[in-house]
Amino acid sequence: MNEETKDSQTTPGRAPCSPLFVLLATYALVILATQSYAGIGTKGIGLQNPANEGDVLSVLGHSIFRDLGFASVLTHCSC
Repeated sequence: MNEETKDSQTTPGRAPCSPLFVLLATYALVILATQSYAGIGTKGIGLQNPANEGDVLSVLGHSIFRDLGFASVLTHCSC
C-alpha cells in the first residue's frame, strides 16, 4: 500500500500521528472539563471525594443528566 500513496516516503509515517494527536487533545479536553465541572474538593461530586474515586464518570453522569430518560443508558452506576 505504501507504493500506491502520494509521497510514499513520508505519508505512511505521518498517517498514525494525526489520530494520535486528536486522541491526546480529546483526552486533555475531557480531563479539563471534568475538573472544571466537578472541582477537586473532597465533598459532593468533588474529584478527591473518597466515595467517588472508584468511578468518577458515573457520579458525574448522575449529576449532569439527572432524571432524563436516557440517563440510565449513559450512566451505569447501580447506586
